[in-house]
Amino acid sequence: MIVFAQRHCKMLSKKFITAILILFIGAAAQLILGEFFGFWINFALAALVAVAFFLELIQLAFLALLAVFLLNSRPAFSYELLFVAALPFLVLKLRELLPWHRWLSCGFFVFLGIAAMYAIFAPGIFVSDIQIFLIDALSAVIFGTVAFKTMKII
Repeated sequence: MIVFAQRHCKMLSKKFITAILILFIGAAAQLILGEFFGFWINFALAALVAVAFFLELIQLAFLALLAVFLLNSRPAFSYELLFVAALPFLVLKLRELLPWHRWLSCGFFVFLGIAAMYAIFAPGIFVSDIQIFLIDALSAVIFGTVAFKTMKII
């Protein structure tokens, strides 16, 4: 019983609650700005990458599933959402490998994730309208870095 209580308290730590709030802010911003501008800035992906530097596997799995539900509440399969859910686990494994500061690694992984997403799912954007990619990538890197710094403060 004591072990269960310790795990439960750890699951609901300040960092985990902050990560949930960051994900909600990112998903809400992504959906609202997507409706307003007509293209989607990947704030939820940036939030997941940023919190992957601070959370454990089970907490990250919960947040990845929550992000998929927030971005698409209909029960439909999407390769893009699978990518969004899978990238934080890659970051979780690779977060210690880069030789520079962790906040720079966070920005690098956000940019790399968005570049990979565009290369896989929308390669025509690179050729026809690179401004959309640059706006998406730079906005997400800024959001991810702010989310990282917020998680570090907590």
